[in-house]
Amino acid sequence: MRLHNPNISGDSLEKMKRFSNWILAMGAGRLPTILLVGEDEPSWIKIPNDLLIPVSENPIGAVVSNTFPDILERVNDIHYLKERCILCPTNDEVDKINLHVLEKMPGELQELLSADEICQSTNNYDEMCAL
Repeated sequence: MRLHNPNISGDSLEKMKRFSNWILAMGAGRLPTILLVGEDEPSWIKIPNDLLIPVSENPIGAVVSNTFPDILERVNDIHYLKERCILCPTNDEVDKINLHVLEKMPGELQELLSADEICQSTNNYDEMCAL
């Protein structure tokens, strides 16, 4: 969808097209595979260096700082935040990353609760708050 943006410069557009084609080829299983020692058939792919994050003793910190550089200075910039995301295979990983980011944020942590259903009556408000 971003390729349809008429404001993208020629160099950025070309880079985005190459990345999009690489993602499509990977998803379709069309990238060349690599055979590692001890394996019967090749099952690994080469990921371009510009997509890799260097190995770190704190991998979550490395992913967050790479994806959200200067997050503390730009945490209130909605355009900065909406242009980035970290995808995780499990909710446990999401929780770890969220906790890491929250621990860096200034101010007091507030927990906001929600409900899956709307209460039919406000008569049991005190009862609901006790949960």
